[in-house]
Amino acid sequence: MAKVMFNKTYEGAESWTKSSKLFHELAGYSKIPQSVIHRGMASMPPRYIRRVCKMLAAQAGKKGIEGIIDSSGFRLRTSSSWYDIRIHRKSKRRDHIKLHIIGNYRTGIIHSLSITGGHANDSPQVKVLLKEIGKLLKLAGDAGYPSRKNCTLVAEKGGKPFFMLKKNVPENSRPKSHVAWKIMVRFFHNKRKKWLKEYHVRSFVEAIFSSLKKRFGNFLRSIKRPMQKKELSLKVLCYNAIRVLFIERAKELGIPLWVRP
Repeated sequence: MAKVMFNKTYEGAESWTKSSKLFHELAGYSKIPQSVIHRGMASMPPRYIRRVCKMLAAQAGKKGIEGIIDSSGFRLRTSSSWYDIRIHRKSKRRDHIKLHIIGNYRTGIIHSLSITGGHANDSPQVKVLLKEIGKLLKLAGDAGYPSRKNCTLVAEKGGKPFFMLKKNVPENSRPKSHVAWKIMVRFFHNKRKKWLKEYHVRSFVEAIFSSLKKRFGNFLRSIKRPMQKKELSLKVLCYNAIRVLFIERAKELGIPLWVRP
């Protein structure tokens, strides 16, 4: 966790455990060798990381989630310098993987995550992400998500879909047995101002990704794909832990979680 929390290499994480007085007091060790840190991270099951992440988010989602969905890319170390040598020029291609999330607009907590290749389509991830969601009040997403099936999936969770429609979708678009799609399209065309107010909470997802990347880095140090997924999942876990602490502290002080500038 310390490796991901402070965005360090294995050598850097070992050096931190050696120099941190707080770590010595809490753990009772003078340092942890980098080989031990590597073995610990390699043996940590992805399901365990997701379970802990879900437990952290559970308390904040009891009354229902005002969901916002989006994805963002994280750079990898595997852009190939060797390929640059072979083609005798520097390649502009940069490898990355995508983190897909459903966050809570009210709390900023990430309730569900999915990790795919850098060129994966966003729309199919709605089904994957909703599997981890309990009670849903609504789900807002950009133009990469609207489909009849996705609207129905949101409705089955008890929520209302607010996916930005493309210009060529008419008011009388055929629902094809997907009632939630029909309701959303009519709402969009007949009460546009109110619909946009509900939809524009989606922009808060950018704040979640910005906070995640600024605090824990916008790149991954791991080389192999399974370790990359673990590292990225741990970034989300650390982010959620900090968000929960913020929420609890705000409750103790009796102050609002968000303050308008």
